[in-house]
This record gives sequence, structure tokens and C-alpha cells, in this order.
Amino acid sequence: MAPRAGPVVVFAKRPPDPLDPVVQQLESVLGRTVSLGSLALLHETAGFPIVNAAVAPGTALGITRTLVDLADAGVDQVRVVVRGHNSTAGTITVTVVDVTHTVELGRVDLTGVADVTVAGPWTVITPPGGEQELEVQVIGDGAMDPTLYTVSLQLRTSQARF
Repeated sequence: MAPRAGPVVVFAKRPPDPLDPVVQQLESVLGRTVSLGSLALLHETAGFPIVNAAVAPGTALGITRTLVDLADAGVDQVRVVVRGHNSTAGTITVTVVDVTHTVELGRVDLTGVADVTVAGPWTVITPPGGEQELEVQVIGDGAMDPTLYTVSLQLRTSQARF
């Protein structure tokens, strides 16, 4: 993992604390804490309809494209979280792809006509460093017309420190 390019937030140095040795001992035994973030890729209150969601690799949603540097943020795990519904009882798959490196970062299945929020599994990643352009892609059967309200990529790192 590449070293962080600069501080995310600059904090003042803490004064000595009598609990510092305890915290250091816990850190040496338990490892690092986990920090969590969420990157909103789509947020449409009225819903974003996808007409005839294509079979793999799917229908690319160009409006969701954004640049991130996951290595600089120390991200080592991601998952896709979606709110929406399908036009039939069938299943569509929502993926988030790093189009810069042609790598799928995560996916989640959305089934049925009722609005639901679903989260995919956490996926361990090794970011390549530098800017990555991400995009949402929807995989269907060529006839389904799903509607998505939100798509986000949740990010976490096990590299955070106490």
C-alpha cells in the first residue's frame, strides 16, 4: 500500500495521557481499528430508471463516474449498497467497476418489484495507487427495467490507528 500523500485532518498533538500505555498495549494485541466511509455514486429521490438493463457486462451509468484515490485513503475493503427495485420478480446485479483498471470492486443483487435496500459482501481490495475512475453498471437480461434510488460504495480500512 502506498504511503498517504498528506494528512486528511491535522490534529494537534495530544498532551501525555496516563492511558497511553494501555492504548498502546491494546493496539499491540488487538491490531488496528476500522474506519468507515461511504462514497455516494447515485442519489435520485424520484429514482433513476434503467431501460432494458443489458446482460454482462451490463448497462454503464455514465452519470455515476467519479475519480478517487483509494490507496491514498488507505481503503482495503469495499462493498456496494443499493436502494431500488426491479420491474419484474427477477434479479438484476449492480456492480461498481474501476474502469481505469477494468476491475470490478463489488456487486449486489436486487430482486423483486418492492423497494429494498441491500448491501453486498465486503470485498478485500488492493488499490493500485493514483486516481481511479469508478462507474456503476447494471446487469440484467436485456428486458428488465430497474429503478435505482441510491448506489454507494462503502469503504473501510483496517489500517486506522487508535
